[in-house]
Amino acid sequence: SNRYREVTLDAVSEALLESGKLDISASVSRLSPAELAAYCYQDAELVMNLTSFDEEVVMKLITALSRISFLPMEDMSRQGVSGWIRSMLFREHRARGFLIPRSEEITAKKGSTSTTAVIKGKKYKGGMVVDPVPGVHFDVAVLDFASLYPSIIKTWNLGYETILCGHA
Repeated sequence: SNRYREVTLDAVSEALLESGKLDISASVSRLSPAELAAYCYQDAELVMNLTSFDEEVVMKLITALSRISFLPMEDMSRQGVSGWIRSMLFREHRARGFLIPRSEEITAKKGSTSTTAVIKGKKYKGGMVVDPVPGVHFDVAVLDFASLYPSIIKTWNLGYETILCGHA
């Protein structure tokens, strides 16, 4: 565990396969066709070796997650957990004959929400960002709210299905 600190193809393949990407000095756009072909071939070979690594554990995991999430392998491997959960919810709703409202219908019923910055003069939209207090801090917790969202729905029984739509 923790055999690598980066999740780049080069770092992971070096850690697990003891083989990495071709070291090129020029930009990829400046490589000759033969050099570019060799570079791409090495990348493809590394990916293939990683998917067959340790008795194909990666491919077995991708296959299992794809089946659980009802997503094609390509979509499943490019989405986060929230995308997998959304796919499962959509499938379950369709199976039960539930109608999933479009965002336009929700906006028409409830009105629009503002996503302007809380702090004037900032160029971002969304939540408020608090400046950190300098110093050493102990007992600090990292909160990943993207992953926490499904837990909040479960704990507080919240979600889009609690909205009263015009067609209900």
